[in-house]
Amino acid sequence: MKKYLVLFIGLIMSMLSTATVFAETDTALKESMNSIWMKQYPDICRKVQVLAEMDAESYAQSAVNDEGLKHKYGSTFEEEVQSDISHYKMVNTPNVEDGYRFFHLDIPKYAVQYAEAGNIDYLLKEYWIVPKKTYRKNQDVRWDFFDINADSYNISVLLDLKGTAKPVIPFDMVEYVSNIDAIEELLKEAGAQDFLDFKVIDINSIHTVLYFKYSNNEYGILIRDADNNTNKPDIEHLKVYDFSYILKKIGDTQTMGVGGRTISTKELLYKKDVYKSEAEALNQVGLLKGNENGLDLLKPLTRAEAITLLIRAMGLEENALANSNQNIFIDMYNTVWAIPYAVCAYERGITTETEDGLFNPECLVTADQFSTFVLRASGEHDIDYTKGTQILIDRNIITAEQAETMDLFTRGDMAKIIYKAREKGLMNGLQIFTTK
Repeated sequence: MKKYLVLFIGLIMSMLSTATVFAETDTALKESMNSIWMKQYPDICRKVQVLAEMDAESYAQSAVNDEGLKHKYGSTFEEEVQSDISHYKMVNTPNVEDGYRFFHLDIPKYAVQYAEAGNIDYLLKEYWIVPKKTYRKNQDVRWDFFDINADSYNISVLLDLKGTAKPVIPFDMVEYVSNIDAIEELLKEAGAQDFLDFKVIDINSIHTVLYFKYSNNEYGILIRDADNNTNKPDIEHLKVYDFSYILKKIGDTQTMGVGGRTISTKELLYKKDVYKSEAEALNQVGLLKGNENGLDLLKPLTRAEAITLLIRAMGLEENALANSNQNIFIDMYNTVWAIPYAVCAYERGITTETEDGLFNPECLVTADQFSTFVLRASGEHDIDYTKGTQILIDRNIITAEQAETMDLFTRGDMAKIIYKAREKGLMNGLQIFTTK
């Protein structure tokens, strides 16, 4: 009897444990989906409003000193210009209550490959979007974009969309995105298990996909498609698919004409070589360290990461760390860990500072920049850094075809260049090695 009682109690505890985990998963999904709305972040709202006020003040100062307006309005200048200033402030005040956070596919090339590898985050950039009042009645709502820290307007590729872009989440889809229980039910039916992450992703300013990462898969729901789905009969709106499948079908459309623009989507299907054998060879001799994602060969490299990995590959890490208290760059406050490596590279003429004493550590490194670092590491300092990649092609370190896919420079690309450069005796004559 005791035996059965123990088993019964164990079964009940197991059921309670499962229910608790499931409840936590539900809560995590809801919290993540609710977290996209700007009104949840008072500090961000205030920063956005302050930016708008600063913009209005700047307009006011320019208006009162505008000789053209003085000539236009004549004796009524003061009254008319104050009216203009008031109108400008009214229509440029962001409505933070309806603002939200989204991710733009900032680097559309190779998106399917990255999605299939579970690395789509590497290609995304985070933004806020907020609506503003229209200039006239019956006019479309205008939208402003901010970087994720709300430090500035109209960032990067979104610059040309100001005032003309449609919302990332269509008006008629706001209620759908807010119906978390219904969306969760769809995900359950698709087999989703153990929620991890949620994002609203904008693709080419045409498509919007709700992205859900679970422990067993990554899912997507297409909620916006500016070409009215005419070219993608294999995708239905508001239905759950593998996220990579949605990207592939978008890429399969090749090109679309939207709002007078021709949008290419085929680049989503392009693929990069990860140069696994070269990376593993560097790893075996201690010249390429992994991270929490292993060798992580699809990860794009910042300038700080690139110079750090290069100094390690040259066997100079101990030299760099010996001078860890030195710093000659004024913009390394967010990448303090990279200071010793940047200084070491500077002292050896591998990298230089800008006129303003900057290193630009968080900018993505280009193939030309990294190729130049390698050539300087071999003692060649008088080279045009814009031709670094071509020099490596001329020396048979990489091919022209390989260089074409290095437009997004990754850890794998770095491994390829370092491996071949060392094999050919570059980088200050450090020991050359080959794989067996």
